Amino acid sequence: MKQTGVRRKSGRPWTKDEHELFLKGLKKYGKGDWKSISRKLVVTRNPTQVASHAQKYYARLEMEEEQRKRRSIFDKPIATEN
Repeated sequence: MKQTGVRRKSGRPWTKDEHELFLKGLKKYGKGDWKSISRKLVVTRNPTQVASHAQKYYARLEMEEEQRKRRSIFDKPIATEN
């Protein structure tokens, strides 16, 4: 498929202020209402950008939880005698 004259803008990182507004929006409008969060709080981002940020935000939260899990004695490999 040939695109003529269509260029994608490169993304720009979210600012601390934008992220704080995003978190307020999550609290006020809930997960999934990206349009309201975008139009009423994070006005510098469109709903698609807010949804993408949310996806990355939740993925990071899950990853941190995985890393914080305590080790169990069952995680140790079985020692074999030679």
